[in-house]
Amino acid sequence: MSFTREFCTFTREFLHFTREFGSFTREFGSFTREFGVLLENSGHLLSGTYFPPQKKKEAP
Repeated sequence: MSFTREFCTFTREFLHFTREFGSFTREFGSFTREFGVLLENSGHLLSGTYFPPQKKKEAP
């Protein structure tokens, strides 16, 4: 009986951990994407190839 109770507790804790880890992974993915964009932009600035998005000129 004790083993079953311990196993249920372990399973519950493990599921909670898995949910927390999934949330962390999602946050980390978002951060990594933002950081990648930042690195790309700074790389363009350093090499002098970064041109801010310009408005398209209307054809006369």
